[in-house]
Amino acid sequence: MAPNPKPASSSSSASSSTPPAPFPIAACGSALEAAITAVAARTQAPPELVAHHLLTLAAMAAQRLISVRLPTGPVRPVSCLFLTLAGSGEGRSATASMCVGPIRQWHDQAMKTPGRAPLLLSPQRAGAHDRYARFARCGGAFAGAVADLLTPSGARGAEARSFSALWDGGILASRAVGKPTPPRLSVHLVLGAGEGLALLHSEDAANAGLLGRFLAVQPASRIGAREFMESDGAPPAALRELHVALIGLFEREITCDARIIALNAPARAAWLAFAQDAEAAMTTEGPFATIRPLAGRLAEHAARLAAIVAFIENDTLTEITPHHLARGVELARYYAAEALRLAQLRGPARAEPDLLAALQAWLTRKYAGAEVSLRDVYCFGPGELRAAPVALRAMRQLEMLGFTEPVKAGGAQAKGLRWRVAEPGAPGLLQHAAA
Repeated sequence: MAPNPKPASSSSSASSSTPPAPFPIAACGSALEAAITAVAARTQAPPELVAHHLLTLAAMAAQRLISVRLPTGPVRPVSCLFLTLAGSGEGRSATASMCVGPIRQWHDQAMKTPGRAPLLLSPQRAGAHDRYARFARCGGAFAGAVADLLTPSGARGAEARSFSALWDGGILASRAVGKPTPPRLSVHLVLGAGEGLALLHSEDAANAGLLGRFLAVQPASRIGAREFMESDGAPPAALRELHVALIGLFEREITCDARIIALNAPARAAWLAFAQDAEAAMTTEGPFATIRPLAGRLAEHAARLAAIVAFIENDTLTEITPHHLARGVELARYYAAEALRLAQLRGPARAEPDLLAALQAWLTRKYAGAEVSLRDVYCFGPGELRAAPVALRAMRQLEMLGFTEPVKAGGAQAKGLRWRVAEPGAPGLLQHAAA
């Protein structure tokens, strides 16, 4: 049966009290549904948070091996960018440990094999500069809990454009030697409500097209209504089975060319109808007028999600059927409804100055092409950076953004750290090349 192509609608009077719709767990397929349900029951965390962890891992596994051909012609990666707005105490750590922990343990052991390309990347697990180079050398990467990659700063626009380029299947300029394989990157950002809403309302992120590529959700808090049960600590059986399946996909050799999965004729007709209705809903008076960045890509999101779910169920998948597409459309409709709800919300006003922008401007004036020490930064830099820990965090963020390069390792003498500042106009790691 073809999916109902009608886009989700929402009242323009939505407010902060509007509860989110239930997450469509069944649309994630039998294997993911069983694991999501089991982990949510064990951790008492919101199902949306659990689903985003496991969908990201599923996307990371699929993106290395398949791409999807849209009915309009383009071939796209099945990479996904997820954003969950969840506060402290909602089970974030327990959920991440249970869902991602075993995969990270396998990954750390696998990385001992010479020449093995990394799959799991984060500021805690990868060097600041080589992280972007790695994106261009490995066939699939997962970045988790990487809020610093989108820190409000003068560099946010370039960072957002880089993420957008990766989602489209483009490449990043890097220092990698030799011809890189096409990068594939799936992300799950877990942010507090204030920081997350600030990102969703960021003009730089919107102008770079990033907001239309993120699938965001703010689950209803379960604090005060959770029911905890005794457990032996072992992961749920459904989650263990999913991890085994994912690791089997991660172990497969990859090439530069992923297998292309297309929609069959009935699915193409249903997809085109869904895309056309989403387009019609983007008019000034239409229900999608306030979420045009997402609505314009909603049909593509549906195809990517459908391909991921179908591939996890059957890794010999050769085509996407109307049954597969129906699940992708259901998920896409859910994210559209959630985007409409979140569009009505605003995070707390940010009164603090833009520290990174001020620091970057100061370094450009005083140290362009030269070296600067941490002591110089907190003694002579912008007044808001007079504390060494604050200055160190800001310099680390500029380091991750490719604006500075460390020239002395840290350690006990952290105050002796030094960085080389980029020349004005020099190509940085944040710049992305044409696909």
